[in-house]
Amino acid sequence: MVFIDSDESIYDINDTSFNMIVSSYEFDEDKLSLTLDGNEDLVGTYYIKNDKELNSLKEKIKYGVNVKLDGKLELLSNNTVPNTFNYKKYL
Repeated sequence: MVFIDSDESIYDINDTSFNMIVSSYEFDEDKLSLTLDGNEDLVGTYYIKNDKELNSLKEKIKYGVNVKLDGKLELLSNNTVPNTFNYKKYL
């Protein structure tokens, strides 16, 4: 899952393949969160299926690594509570 702002993005919501560079990453139990640099920076989330896949990803995912992603884009939502942190603006 990769999030975009449709008003600002160079990507089309129907794009499904991306060549990117890992600029930051974090493993949290069964979830891998990525910040990716490319034509436009993207934020992605991947849910890890099992321990074997987790170990493989920990060996392969490093800062500066080129990755090819296949997935779907999702639009960022607007704030649901006024005057609070706005994730869409933050990105």
